[in-house]
Amino acid sequence: MAHFFSNNLQVVLSSIYPARALGALEEALKISLAKGWAVDLKVPGQMVQVDIVQAWMDRHSLQLTTDDARMFHDRLSTNYAEVLVWMKRLITLSKFMQQKGQEQKPSDLLNVLFDPGVAAADFPGASDLETTKNFGPPGAGPDAMALALIVPKGHENMAGWVASQFYSAASQHGVKQTYRHVLLSTYDAQQPFGVPFQIGESCMKAGAQAALVIGPPVDSQLAAKSGEFQHAVAHVLDSLDIVPAWIGHRGTMAPAPFLRAHLDFIASRLA
Repeated sequence: MAHFFSNNLQVVLSSIYPARALGALEEALKISLAKGWAVDLKVPGQMVQVDIVQAWMDRHSLQLTTDDARMFHDRLSTNYAEVLVWMKRLITLSKFMQQKGQEQKPSDLLNVLFDPGVAAADFPGASDLETTKNFGPPGAGPDAMALALIVPKGHENMAGWVASQFYSAASQHGVKQTYRHVLLSTYDAQQPFGVPFQIGESCMKAGAQAALVIGPPVDSQLAAKSGEFQHAVAHVLDSLDIVPAWIGHRGTMAPAPFLRAHLDFIASRLA
């Protein structure tokens, strides 16, 4: 940053968070965002958001009725910032079902995307973790993606459970994409700074093409900023051409996040 300033160059930063919420970034970069020019780009209203969803889907050959588009929007609720990710998942799921010869109506696809099976927010029990601690992934095919699995430090015993659920979701939904495991790593959820870059660096060094990241435990320092942390990890990995997938620490009992992880990985191959 000092290099840009010393050469009288302008620096433009974009963020989904207001400048007043970026104190940690100011501290890390040794700058004051308040001294710059801030422009607040407003989120469009609900009806405009629905129109955007419907128009984007139309351009990608998935015809949504207004009711379907509204249902999609309502399912996202306040998560409009992630609308593009979710639209890509819906398109990928539609193409995936067509390849299986199981073309479905958009409303049915929405139900599969948002509610694939029984949801749960509990943490796996000791017996679950013990049963899967020695889980071995199935063989990798010739088109296998190099996959990294990242878990919070001190929760390494989750790795087998997460891997088993990941492949269970693949089996349940007929996912043919295979993976070559190149990294099992941890991050310090008590460290509020620099962790996304550490994750990105370790994945890059391992040659990962995709990364499945488990979110911070509820009693960790990063838990209070889990959304910001997820956003930062995704952007760092994206910048390295590594496809990110995120599962909350309390979300590993539900099949839905694992299906969405597969869709994110498959979408990168279809792009």
